[in-house]
Amino acid sequence: QMIGTTCTPCPAGKFGDLDVMKPCIDCPAGEMSGTGSAKCTRSLDSVVASLRSPGFGVTYASGIISFKLALTSVPSVVYPELALFYRADIALDASTLDIDSKCSTLWTYKSLSAELKLSYMELDGDCRLKIVPDSSGLSRSGYLGLFLVAEGPLHDRTVVKSWQKAIQVDFDHE
Repeated sequence: QMIGTTCTPCPAGKFGDLDVMKPCIDCPAGEMSGTGSAKCTRSLDSVVASLRSPGFGVTYASGIISFKLALTSVPSVVYPELALFYRADIALDASTLDIDSKCSTLWTYKSLSAELKLSYMELDGDCRLKIVPDSSGLSRSGYLGLFLVAEGPLHDRTVVKSWQKAIQVDFDHE
């Protein structure tokens, strides 16, 4: 931007080209820029609002319950100062889901998926689910939470989006 006869970097929220010496331009709605930027990028709020809900699946075979999540890609290259990552948890009720629970540390995270494998007995441990008996067997129920977390040198660890799903795993009398 021009101040007198001197060209200075554009402030945050505006962009421009230092070589051209023209006034800075406001970033469009839903976009942001840092000081001195030559272009605007989608704001984190805009990216988060556009994320699809994760896919969810549960299977039970050979005594192992497998919880699987299909995750949405987050363009982390746009936000080099932030680490964006997912955390998942399973709990008895939605109010106790937590990104730092012991259960959340048991999940295996890959690029676009998360998986938790537990034996039936482990459902009474760190990843506790309620026991609900019925005439055909019993069920274990609770909640699954998925959290998108942002963290960086200038940002405390913050949940920027979360999804919750009631879950139930049925076990027949055998």
